[in-house]
Amino acid sequence: MTHTFSISTFFAFVALFSSEIGCRERLVALDPQPSKATIAPAEHDVNAEPRAAADASAPEVYVGAVGALPVRATLIVTPARIEGRWVYERGGDPQGLRLEAATDPSRRTTYALQEKTDSGEVSGQVFLDAQGALLRGVWRHPRTQQEFDIVLAREIRSRRGDSVVRARRIIIPLASPPGTALPGFLPVVEGPGAAQMQAQLTLERVLGEKERELGDGTTGLDFEVRHHDDRLVTLFVHEETMGAYPSGHGRIVTFDYRTARRLGAEVFRPAAIPDVVRLLDARMHAAWRAAKQEYLKGPTSQSSCGPDVVRDFMAGDGPSFTPGMLGGVFVEAGGIDFAGGEDGRGGSGAGFPHVVLACEPHADLHLGWAEARPFLAVDGPLHAY
Repeated sequence: MTHTFSISTFFAFVALFSSEIGCRERLVALDPQPSKATIAPAEHDVNAEPRAAADASAPEVYVGAVGALPVRATLIVTPARIEGRWVYERGGDPQGLRLEAATDPSRRTTYALQEKTDSGEVSGQVFLDAQGALLRGVWRHPRTQQEFDIVLAREIRSRRGDSVVRARRIIIPLASPPGTALPGFLPVVEGPGAAQMQAQLTLERVLGEKERELGDGTTGLDFEVRHHDDRLVTLFVHEETMGAYPSGHGRIVTFDYRTARRLGAEVFRPAAIPDVVRLLDARMHAAWRAAKQEYLKGPTSQSSCGPDVVRDFMAGDGPSFTPGMLGGVFVEAGGIDFAGGEDGRGGSGAGFPHVVLACEPHADLHLGWAEARPFLAVDGPLHAY
């Protein structure tokens, strides 16, 4: 082998990577710019499974990491096969390594591949599973069987005309084992008003954390595109963590491309706001009462929620929907919904402790367009829907 770099040289690279993560550049943010020729228009389900075989001629760009090594892949993904190339972005050959299907899997979204040099030498075995816009799996050394985790995100999550949502990768260094890292993904919006929207999509704005604060407690960082058309985009950013218990939190927001503003209570007619609040408040209380009745029957094979939960945490009629919660409005398929909190971060206000958080009742706050339309401001951003 010449100067081609593969993960087989990972152990020599760990010392270099470990020294880097002690410097200011602890989190590396990459925003590569693929040519438009490699970007196919997204379907409405922007987090859908890989395309059908009929679209096999359209390669897609993925960014992520193998272990602690950032990689960039150009892949053709179909329900039966993955093939293409990837480049180890630190010290790797810019031409990258080939990825070829080693088997024709019987499962729809599970793939086995070989990583090869251009001379045909097998440098790794790759196993991937498609999970929406993500590819997850493991890289395995062909002789020693040493393994490293793989996480790849499709770089373009959604495209609508001049508006694009791109996956920005950050590498989150972990203290244990030494030299390991976790790739995380945050949205980058391109198009009209992108700079103003992007200022509201920093990690500190969406999750209340700074990138340099991420570390061993973080087990996942990703986002979804819940809705995207030529006027609006809805993004859900979420972080998974592990402390005494596994947990997660996130924020969901809808932006208006014409004004670059996040949607809030102004989408409703002022005179209609009391009616919206009453409707959603009634749903929250109804969900609370229904849960109490169900829990009083005792735990089931599907749920551990029982009378103790009612006695200790469910006094009264439960939390109320307040006018401030209208600020958590967002658009999704078929209508609008509400995150529960005032800023899109969610939460019902019930305050259940983590140990019984799964028992906390959650009301259906979705309003279909036909139901929502009488409440919407005539000159507001949602009136045309």
